[in-house]
This record gives sequence, structure tokens and C-alpha cells, in this order.
Amino acid sequence: MESVTRREFMSTVGMSIAAGGLAGLPLEQAMAQPIEALAEKMPRRVLGHMGWKTPAIGLGTMFHRSMWENGHASTISPQQSERLLNTALDLGVNCWETGRAYSNAEAMLGQVLTKRRDEVFMADKSHKLKAGKEGVLRDLEISLSNLKTDYIDCFSLHNCSSENELNMAMAPNGAYEGLVQAKKEGKTRFIGMTSHSCRAWMKAMRQDLFDMYVIPHNSMSREFERGLKLARKKNVVVWNMKPFGCGDTGVGLLNYDSSDRGQLPEVMKDEECLRFVLSNPGVTIAIPGSSTLAYLKRNIAIAATFKPLSTKERADVTARADRIKTGVCGLCEKPCEFACPNEVPISFILSKKQMDSRFMYDTRQNSDYYSGMDHDYMDCDGCGECEAVCEQKFEIRKDMATAHQRLSELRAIKMTH
Repeated sequence: MESVTRREFMSTVGMSIAAGGLAGLPLEQAMAQPIEALAEKMPRRVLGHMGWKTPAIGLGTMFHRSMWENGHASTISPQQSERLLNTALDLGVNCWETGRAYSNAEAMLGQVLTKRRDEVFMADKSHKLKAGKEGVLRDLEISLSNLKTDYIDCFSLHNCSSENELNMAMAPNGAYEGLVQAKKEGKTRFIGMTSHSCRAWMKAMRQDLFDMYVIPHNSMSREFERGLKLARKKNVVVWNMKPFGCGDTGVGLLNYDSSDRGQLPEVMKDEECLRFVLSNPGVTIAIPGSSTLAYLKRNIAIAATFKPLSTKERADVTARADRIKTGVCGLCEKPCEFACPNEVPISFILSKKQMDSRFMYDTRQNSDYYSGMDHDYMDCDGCGECEAVCEQKFEIRKDMATAHQRLSELRAIKMTH
């Protein structure tokens, strides 16, 4: 395992805005160069007190599985996965992140780790927060077996996304005790937490509970910037997932679903998405998903040519991301709401539905907002006045019913935790 001296560590801590070796070179010009040459120019970081040297980007591995959880076949085979993972390592992309909940992704990674374990900083996570200490330890044993290793570099609590969930994890015999025991036994070198809640994340950081955190931050979802300021102040290691708002091959900031009329036919460039993330000094590394060699090369090229966004560039990126986030209903003058006799915030509800469908985000925060609203779909009496004035001719009542069910279900799930 590659280690660093204290002098090297102190000289690189806080250098998360350092430019790449080809800073400012147009991406398409960089793409004409061999991938090996680009890899050599990527800016390097150090994972804080953990001391691991890494390029500015790691590898999210949700796509390295043969089946999606909903039964749809993935586009990557075990052979393709093995080739891509070996290529990533050959190029120095040595920080990988996976999860026990990612179907057979761990087994895919295991076929490479069994031969090249010392080259990888392997981060994994358990989604058994509710199952407490024993549930986390059972998950860990399964992960170790799948990954064909006797230790994981950082084992984390997966999606600890509310203060109540964090409190549950910290209770006697809770999930946190499982992580601590695993660390004592040498089955994980460090412990971490992934979260879709900035509040829960900041609470954990203030208590110095974990060695590393994985959070979703991008130009569309900027609520984590408060936490990134604290992370910067405390020299906390932060892996930034979802820099494109979703995976590299799905909808999100890079693509849209043309069959969904609620989505704007607007997209962001992968270059500006990664530049936005890496420009934040609180981010240690970004971990975009790379399901093909082509995506891997582009991510490496973006890192190699990285130049922090200017103030003007950032303003432009965030404005366009906000348009994409709220969709068609977010840009509308909302005649439907003026027509509604019961003051239902129709555009807000439909915008949340659009965000959920385009970005496949954890929308439990939206469920909290929804549950606290003075008026919602329950106030709809089905009069249809909203649809009569909708210029897009949306089936508003049907769409609101779908959104209400989704947000209510998320709230119910959260309450059971």
C-alpha cells in the first residue's frame, strides 16, 4: 500500500483546487492524446490522515454488476468489468467505491482484487443500519467474501440520511458499534458514512465519528456546500459521488428522457460537471461512475485538464442546472395554481416528481418538505380547473397523485427508521 510522509501529507492537504497538468487545454484536444499520457497529468491528492495517494478522481462501481435491482439487465458483462477495472488500475485510478446493496458488483470487483489487492483503496458500505451491530458485521463478512480479501480499506454506513438514523446508528448495539468492532479486528482499516442529508453529515463531522464521508454534490444539488465548508475546516476526507446528478449512462445532468414531457431537453457537459465538483476545496476526490473505457478516458482527461471554475462560469453552470432541476413546471408562470380553488402548490409538487424521475435521487428530504406543507394533493377535489389552463396539457391530477404516493411512501419509510 502506497504511503506518504508527514511532510508530503501536510503539503498536499487542502490542495483540492490544484489544477491538472494540462490545465485549461480544450477537452477535445486532450482526448486526442493517449490515455496513458492523460493519466500522468491528473492532479494528485492525499486521503487525509489515511495517507493514501490518489488522482483527483476515483471510480464509482454501481455499474459493475450484471443485473439492476429492478430486474433490468446492465450493459456491462463480467469480462468488460474486469477489463475496465484493470485498465483503471493501470492508469492509477486506485480509489474504488462499491456497496453491499449493489447486487453482484462486489463479486465483479473481487475478480480483480484477488490479483491486485494492494493497488486499491477499497471503500465498501453496509445498508443494514436498521439491523444494528450484528447486521453490519454480517454484511461485512459477505463483502469480504465477495471481494476476495481479508480487509476493506474503509467500510461505511450506507445512506445514513437523517439525524434520527445517525442517532439510531450511535445507540447501544447500533450499527456504529459494528464498524468500531470491525476496525479493532482489522477487517476494515477505517470507518465511514455515506449520506444524502447535509444535516446528518455535519452532525457526524462535528462529533468526529468517521474517517471518511461519501456525499452527493453537484451543480444541481448544492445543499451540501455548507458541509463542505466544515469539511475543509476540519481536513475531513470527502468522496464526491453523483457529480453528474446520476450515473454516466442514465438520465440526469448529462441526459434527459425525451418521453417525459416534464423534463427540459437541456443537458450539461461532463466537463463542467466535474470541474464544478473539483473546484470546491472541501472535496477530496470525485468518484464518477465509469461503465465503459470511453467514459473512463473522458473522466481522466477532464481531471488532467482541470482548471477551477471562474465566478462567472460557476454562475452560468448553476443557473442552467437549476433550470434542468425544476423542469418545465419550474419555468412556468403557474396558471394552474391560480386556477386551483384549494391553493394546492401544483408546480412545486410536479417539480419534485420530475426531479425524482430524472435524477433518481434520494428524495426523502423532499418528503419532509411535503409532509410539512399547508396544502398538498389531499386538498385536491379533482375539479380539473388546473388542467384546463395548462399550456402543456399535462395530466396534472394523475401526475400529482403519483407524486403524492411517492413522497408519502418515502415519509412512511423514514418514520419506520
